[in-house]
This record gives sequence, structure tokens and C-alpha cells, in this order.
Amino acid sequence: MSSANSRKSTKTPILDLLVTMKKRTTFQHGDLKLHYIKSGYGSTIILAFHGFGQNANHCLPLFQGLEAACTVYAFDLFLHGESDFPAERMHTRPLLPEELKELFTAFFRTENIVYFDAFGFSLGAKTVLQLLRLFPDQTNKIHLAAPDGLIINPWYRFAAKTRAGNAVFHFLLKNPGVFDFLLSSVRRLNIPNSKISKFVYQALATQEKRQFVKNVWFVYKALTINTAQTVGLVLTKNIEIHQYYGLYDTIIKPRAGQKLAARIDQISNVKMLKTGHNLLGSNGLEKLTAAVRKNYR
Repeated sequence: MSSANSRKSTKTPILDLLVTMKKRTTFQHGDLKLHYIKSGYGSTIILAFHGFGQNANHCLPLFQGLEAACTVYAFDLFLHGESDFPAERMHTRPLLPEELKELFTAFFRTENIVYFDAFGFSLGAKTVLQLLRLFPDQTNKIHLAAPDGLIINPWYRFAAKTRAGNAVFHFLLKNPGVFDFLLSSVRRLNIPNSKISKFVYQALATQEKRQFVKNVWFVYKALTINTAQTVGLVLTKNIEIHQYYGLYDTIIKPRAGQKLAARIDQISNVKMLKTGHNLLGSNGLEKLTAAVRKNYR
């Protein structure tokens, strides 16, 4: 199997950069603004994408100490951090795969990037899987941590992808008293279980959080994953997929990822970590960092 060692970027390392130096900047293409933090100066390029409600800073500890081997571009997802999605499109036209291809084609040209690895946690994994589909000839390996998108939750499909679901969510946003009653009932009755009900309550506890969830769902709803296509590309292009799941995660289960790994004969690349869902926080970060770094020694 090919690896990052066989397809390095032709980008020339900047040897006089300090190891700890980080560059923060915004890349704009058309009406899309993508903020990122660039760290390190090594020949292996890694694109990193955080999870829902986080920002680019959450990804950087994963690669700390690898600056001489890797150049990391940690991005703010749209509507997170300093990345902007045009307000006039918020409820009319989501981010489309072809736009993502145009955006990163321009970005790769600007940064002189040929080949890359990619990391994505939860929501960020959606972008990583899209980049694999859009740039299969340039992808070395990808890392998916508790990935969102391998399987579509039926509640998400209803709320984000159907007119009826959009209407229900809009009604609840306009009637916060009804939303609060339903949310308190979910938490009180522990539906479907205490950990998930707590997660839902925290994510939707305020009107501002609810609107944020609705906006993020809308922006990313067109980035769907075709598993059969992913399998075909991975097998044809010899791409490594490393997956990481929390053993006690009640939000993202490993079943879909294990099925994918079996189809591409990479089941040994699925790692179960003794932690919960937030693999970029608390003890999850420590365990995930150790697992990811094994691929760059």
C-alpha cells in the first residue's frame, strides 16, 4: 500500500521557520472565506478539520511535536471561528461539493500543495470524506475520528433534508416555549438514554444554540457520502483510512466505519479508544493524539 512517504508534496520546506511559529490567515475564493492556522514546515501536508462547535485550535495539539515532519493546515469550519459563509445564502443554497472542489483547488494552487493527508473529527469528517472523493489522486491517507456522515441519522435526515422537518424546526424556533418543554421532557425521561438526552439538551439549551444548529445543518447538508464510491476510490487509489472511535461514545457508533473498513480490507486501522465522543477534548485528546502520531513516526 502506498503511503505519505511515496507521494510527498513538492512544496519546499521553509527551513528557517521556528518550530513553534504559527500563521493565521483567511483564504477567500468567490463568496467563501476559509480561515486556517498553518503550523510546522515538514514535507507531509495534513489538512485538519474540527468538530461541531469547535475551531481550528482544537486540532493543533494532535500534531504538536511533529513540526519538522509535517505542515498542518487546521481550518475553521464554515460558521465556526473566523470562516464565513455568505449570509444571503444561509437558507437558499448550501455548500455544494463542486464549490468545495473549486475552493480547495484554488487553495492548493496558492499553497503549492500536491499531495496531502487529512484529519476530521465528527462534523469535520464530512469535509475530509468529500476531499477524498474530489481529490483522490492527491490523497495519501485520511484520519476519521468519530466521523459524521458515514451513516445518516434519520432525525437529521428529517430535520435538515425534508421540507416537513425544516418546517417543524422553524416552528420550534419561533415558539421557544414549546421547544423548551420538549427539551426538558427529553432530559427528564432520558430519551433515548441519559447520555444522549444530556448531549441534546446541552446542544439545544438556548435559542441561539438552536439557530446555530439549524444554520450548520443547512450549510453542510449537501455534503453527503456515497459509501460505494468511497470504497471504489480507496481500492483503486490505494488510500489509507484510519478510524478512531470512543468506546463509550453514545453519539457516533463504529458499526458503519467497521463495515467500510472491512470492504477496503483495512479493519486493523479501526481503533477503539477508552473515552467518550469528544476525542478532541479532555482525556479523549490524549488518547487520540497517541493513536494518530503512530502514523508519523
